[in-house]
Amino acid sequence: MTLRPIKFAWQNFFRNIWLSLITIVIIISSLFLINILVVLGTLANQGLNFYKDKVDVSIFLKPEVTDQQVQNIKENLSKLSTVKGVEVKPKDQALEELKNEYQNNPILLKSLKELETNPLGEILIIKLNRLEDYSSVMSVLQTKEYQDVIETNLNKFSDIKEITDKLNNFAQKVYQIELIVSIIFCIIIFFLVFNTIRLTIYSHREEISIMRLVGASSWFIRGPFLIESIFYGFIAWLINLMILFPLSKMLQPYISNFLDHYQFNLMSYFLQNFLQIFGWQLLIIICISMLSSAFAMRKYLKI
Repeated sequence: MTLRPIKFAWQNFFRNIWLSLITIVIIISSLFLINILVVLGTLANQGLNFYKDKVDVSIFLKPEVTDQQVQNIKENLSKLSTVKGVEVKPKDQALEELKNEYQNNPILLKSLKELETNPLGEILIIKLNRLEDYSSVMSVLQTKEYQDVIETNLNKFSDIKEITDKLNNFAQKVYQIELIVSIIFCIIIFFLVFNTIRLTIYSHREEISIMRLVGASSWFIRGPFLIESIFYGFIAWLINLMILFPLSKMLQPYISNFLDHYQFNLMSYFLQNFLQIFGWQLLIIICISMLSSAFAMRKYLKI
């Protein structure tokens, strides 16, 4: 007896197969667009994390700074809670990298050859725990203790915070757009299922009248329509996954290039966060379908 509503729901689904397919296709399209925004938001966050991991502060020391002073500076900076680590690039290595970088500039190379000594000093590469710690590290480096040994004007790094703020704003805007679009498509899905169930009720009005006359229970009459609405959401959700996962695999090489081979796999991310992303989507879609079906039955199915 309890399986009959499911059987009738499945029959209703195939009796109105074109209407069912149109409903499913529109729900699939809505879910797909929402997931595209999820992908964009994920890539924005991963890109921001990649940028944060790559950014460090390179400090050029004056040539006359001794090796002992370099080690003292490194140890002092490493003790800061905002600093992950400090690397020292030798002046000879810095000179070779400069020559390689400007190998097509004969004037500069000739000038370097004419110099009897290496004009460069050691370079300190400071890696931050968080990019947000940049300002506090800069304030330390601007003290007189370090200004006497630093060659580089620290003002040249002032645009890093601006770049970071822009990236954070971009990630926030993607999230806001994702939320707004998701709400819009949820409303569309609500009215879509509402109208589909309403048309289904209308097409079965004679059968419903007969069931009323023979004393069928409210669940027996309402159940198939409620279960049918769940079918729409579940089938659309399942097909959406069947499209999204192969597409993620196809896009992975482009994502790797976009993130400069940063170790991020979109499919692995989806699998690791399956319940948080797709579990919630399924739950929301089913709730919306059931709610819209309940409203349609309340309005057009007086029992």
